[in-house]
Amino acid sequence: MAYPDVLRSVAQQLGIKNDPETGFDESQLTVSELVFYDAEGTEVRRVTATPKNKGGRLFFQKIGEDRDVPDGKDFLVDCDDELRADAAMIFEDYWKPEIDPGPRAILDAIRDVTGTVQVITKK
Repeated sequence: MAYPDVLRSVAQQLGIKNDPETGFDESQLTVSELVFYDAEGTEVRRVTATPKNKGGRLFFQKIGEDRDVPDGKDFLVDCDDELRADAAMIFEDYWKPEIDPGPRAILDAIRDVTGTVQVITKK
């Protein structure tokens, strides 16, 4: 299944509106920020919400939903081979760093960082 179809399916599972012209309804996305830490716990990258990273934030929102994380509660995710494999499958069309339109902060961090991701949710 192609990237747009996968994300549409995830959005549908989460009950998030997805307008063909404007994308996912920002008010229904719960992830506001992602903080990537290395194995020693040092912050190496922080990614704040932008219109261009709705798909990446939706990916982490689905992880929270699958783990039954209560709404508004921040949580941690291991940034490991399992997360990379899941991301590579969902974002297959964009996974390789050399694919245009260039850098993608969330995907680059998942690919490059080994440690944890703090998923910060909207309060």
